[in-house]
Amino acid sequence: MVAKSFAILTASKARERLEGAWLSVDEHMKSAVGRFATGKFEEFREVKKVLLWNRAGNEYEKTRNTSEVLLDQLRNVVCDVGDMSITIGHEVAAQTRSATNITKLWADPPFNTTDSHRAHLWFVKHLRDHYGLIAQMGNRSGGMDGHARLELPTYYFDGASEKNQERMTKWVGPIPEFDRLVLKAQDQAGLPILGDGDAETLAAWLAAV
Repeated sequence: MVAKSFAILTASKARERLEGAWLSVDEHMKSAVGRFATGKFEEFREVKKVLLWNRAGNEYEKTRNTSEVLLDQLRNVVCDVGDMSITIGHEVAAQTRSATNITKLWADPPFNTTDSHRAHLWFVKHLRDHYGLIAQMGNRSGGMDGHARLELPTYYFDGASEKNQERMTKWVGPIPEFDRLVLKAQDQAGLPILGDGDAETLAAWLAAV
């Protein structure tokens, strides 16, 4: 349905409809999201930023979980092109929460409500509009879906042996700036990591978005 909508309509029209459906005006939520973003990112406002999605501790399709090795590799890629990485998603055991680590975001207001999904969408849109957010990367995850459809350039990863890859592969092409990279290398636990040439591919993509 998503790929078909983007194929039938222009990308801008499809995204306009999605924004109308998902981001209905809620001034209280917009203000709360803005205050949270200011508290976290005001001193880094002018720095380009990239979201790195962390998926951890999930037994369902556990080979899609994020290796700590992969997170370190992605941080290095982002740093090498001069941008700031922001880890988002599940908690990273080795990190404290900070401006560059907003894992477990759902525990903070205004995200810990029954309307948390819409608050997340507003938050990422606010970062894109006002705080230099340029892209997101990570293993295939439902957390990335809405932001990709609302115009945030996205590079997602599949391990070479993973199952159920069809849902998001259908979006590559119809959704602009939505790309997929198959990771063939693995860490000692069998989780996908960057292999030969992958870091260079991502660095070139980041430089172009």
